[in-house]
Amino acid sequence: MTAVNKPLSEAYSDPLELLKQRRAQIDARIAKLGAQRRADERRRDTRRKIIAGAILLDAVEHDRASTKPSGIAQWWAAHVERVMRPQDRALFEADAPPLAGAERSDAS
Repeated sequence: MTAVNKPLSEAYSDPLELLKQRRAQIDARIAKLGAQRRADERRRDTRRKIIAGAILLDAVEHDRASTKPSGIAQWWAAHVERVMRPQDRALFEADAPPLAGAERSDAS
């Protein structure tokens, strides 16, 4: 018989049932903390990628405007050509119009 089927006073007087309940609570807390850590790491990873992308795009822009280019703009162009999905490639084309239905959000 489980603690659910026992009277309240009897369920809490059984040390084994009490330990099982505590373990279930601890397991739930562990799972919640694990999920929070994974979500935090995903946010950090996304932020790193955004910053790295901004640094790279800035370097490409400076390389294109430079009288002595380092070649990063050519490297960038070669890699953008390898982007397969047209809607993804359009994001990196300098003179491409905005995607239909896309709204710009300055609130981010």
